[in-house]
Amino acid sequence: MTELAKADSPALQPRLALCTALPEELAACRLILDDPPPVNPHSREDNNQYWCGTLPSRANGPTHQVLLTSLVKMGNNVAAAAVTNLVRSFPSVEYVLMVGIAGGVPDPQNSENHVRLGDVVISNEKVVLQYDNIKRTSGGRKSARIKIRDNSPKPGAALIGAAKALASEFDLGRRPWEAHLNKAERFPNFQRPGPETDVLYDDRLPSRQIPHPKDPWRERHPTSPRVHLALIGSANTLLKDVALRNELRDRHGVRAIEMEGSGTADAAWSAGRDYLVVRGICDYCDDYKNDLWHAYAGIWRPAGVFDRRAARLLGRRARARPQPVLRGPPAGALDLFAPPIVARGRRHGGVC
Repeated sequence: MTELAKADSPALQPRLALCTALPEELAACRLILDDPPPVNPHSREDNNQYWCGTLPSRANGPTHQVLLTSLVKMGNNVAAAAVTNLVRSFPSVEYVLMVGIAGGVPDPQNSENHVRLGDVVISNEKVVLQYDNIKRTSGGRKSARIKIRDNSPKPGAALIGAAKALASEFDLGRRPWEAHLNKAERFPNFQRPGPETDVLYDDRLPSRQIPHPKDPWRERHPTSPRVHLALIGSANTLLKDVALRNELRDRHGVRAIEMEGSGTADAAWSAGRDYLVVRGICDYCDDYKNDLWHAYAGIWRPAGVFDRRAARLLGRRARARPQPVLRGPPAGALDLFAPPIVARGRRHGGVC
């Protein structure tokens, strides 16, 4: 594809879609896909920007088309709207991946579960915990009680299987994505920051630095990310609260926290598509949150680690989708629906 194409073109049939939220994340995916050309959505009401590139086949077969889009601003609401438009404009898409940066949830007492800057967290079979979907009741003389209502839809087996296969590669000491990702070193903005910048602070005394737990694997691979298959927390909240971060870890097993996963999950599930959230860790959701690790975490790790694994999925035959039966709506029914509202805005710097 070397020129602008329309979504209804017979040659344009992507089955995998990558969604990003930050310009750096979009740039990452465009580089991985070798600067793909833009494509037009089929629906005039779809104001998303799209690109379509290719991934090589794992068995010398044909290349696989991959659709790419970026949200107009951060948040689960915007993510849900974007994915809804995406699958409507490109009905061939079967798999939706939300990729980019997230805040990490460190666990200094458990080196196996300890998340560090630059690590990759892939959502497990529980996918995301929408921690701002809560039930609040009066506590009478006591403080109000809050309970998280976890109702996020579960992903399909295909992507979870691919994620577990990737985790097993990591456990076996294999990192097939590294050769592909190392080309990022040619770009100064994308290089891994020095280890002295990965600083952890005491929960009880925030001004005091504490060491990371001893980890023989990290000592052998000091510049490689650890891949975690775990629950991801999601909310329309920019989290810089260590107490809440730790509560989500201790009560629910959350290892990464972000702002688009639950919206992606709801929209993809509603459209009958498989989905997954893949995040690179750029901060620790504390008062020292900054942009230093944004490029490294947001660019090559989440997008590059998983897109090659996704090629296995794309090697399978496309699912047969039933053709819709078109029936006219009752007279006046369409008048109940207001015109679509497209959110526009700018994502602020220093956020996940």
